[in-house]
Amino acid sequence: MRDVGYQHLSAALALLAACSATAPNEGLEATVTLDRERLVRGDALTITVAVAGGILQGSGTCLTGYNVLDAAGRIVAPGDVVCTADLVTRRVGDRPYVRQFTWSGHTGSGTNGAPLPAGIYRIVGGAGAPGQIEGSVSAPVGVELVDPDAPS
Repeated sequence: MRDVGYQHLSAALALLAACSATAPNEGLEATVTLDRERLVRGDALTITVAVAGGILQGSGTCLTGYNVLDAAGRIVAPGDVVCTADLVTRRVGDRPYVRQFTWSGHTGSGTNGAPLPAGIYRIVGGAGAPGQIEGSVSAPVGVELVDPDAPS
């Protein structure tokens, strides 16, 4: 009887070691695409974040996100984001986990927050809450933010 218990324990430990060989949110392949390259502040830009190739873990509402970076590389948006307090683990292989977000040229998500000045911004996507992505991050994609009164 005792040997069977040790066999189960050994099997469980081997399974645990195999599962922890790849840390959640590490080694993922992240991509970000935008629906356009020029954004008039106040309009909605659609940001699509896709993550594949590993284990994605985090809040169910904040598995993936995006950061908006200014010319100096500082995160300027989105600001505070509310995520649920659940923990979700999702294995993403060749078929990516895809989520879309909107941003309008403000420091928050959507139209929340203060308006950012016109200029060139870079957007990256990856695992984690919007404004707080971690682990594998996509290559940056540029967007020109223009004032609503600027000539087109």
